Amino acid sequence: MSRRLGVLLLMLLAMGCDGPAPAVDAGSTSDASAGVDASTGAMDAGDVDAGDVARDAGSSDAGAFDDAGPADGGPPDGGGCPPDECCWETVETRAGVFHTVTEAAPQLVVQPLAPGEGFFCARLGYTIQTADNLAETDAAYEGCPIYSHMATIEGDGPEARVQSTAFFRFLRIGCAPRRPGAVELNAYNERMDGSQTQTGPWVPGGTYRVVHEVRPFTSSIQLYAMDGTAVGPRIEVDITGATVAHNRDTRFVFGLDRVSTGAFFPYFDAVYSDLEIEVDAAPAP
Repeated sequence: MSRRLGVLLLMLLAMGCDGPAPAVDAGSTSDASAGVDASTGAMDAGDVDAGDVARDAGSSDAGAFDDAGPADGGPPDGGGCPPDECCWETVETRAGVFHTVTEAAPQLVVQPLAPGEGFFCARLGYTIQTADNLAETDAAYEGCPIYSHMATIEGDGPEARVQSTAFFRFLRIGCAPRRPGAVELNAYNERMDGSQTQTGPWVPGGTYRVVHEVRPFTSSIQLYAMDGTAVGPRIEVDITGATVAHNRDTRFVFGLDRVSTGAFFPYFDAVYSDLEIEVDAAPAP
């Protein structure tokens, strides 16, 4: 039985009896230890610290993040997702270049999950070749390209929230480059202060392997050199209060569809390649 069919069956059984709801079967994991394939730069971020993953099978929004305790675990036969772990399933891969940011096509949206599905955990990996084009961008557009978009993990339903958005942030005085070496991660949380900015050594024109990860209750991003070594600090943002309802109809977004407020720009001329998306999926309600 597939994992998703098993989840739905257990939910139906729970609705038809007076006893406690059975534990959700979250499937099995093939999460390997972290490493980099030197020929492709593709990275498995399996060394990221585990978050508190809990699934409340009896809630009206099955699969909502629940920070009250550890995961319910699997069925009596011992299967299912281990407590406090994400059970990863690869849902999208694209070898080679899959998006180049241009004026004609500044944004790419990838939606690999079925309509209504969300996630308990999501991991987005890609290689980005950035561009050293601040001077040209300044000359071509009004405003200052302070934030150059990298990627976003977000929902697209009625309760949609941004779970992870990352930018290269070029700290500036006016439109003169001052310190082109910061990365900012923005994410939803109840206090609406979910952002962190860290300085380099990231540089325009560099090529990086990037891993975004969302778990209960943390959003994070880490950049790697193509030899697999971490570049700069890991950036984390608390997202306590986020639920699966916020990430249903999940969108993985590369680039912005337009220049916004004179400061947020698509990263023109940036090239994305070697996409890998893994999720611990939550079924549609």
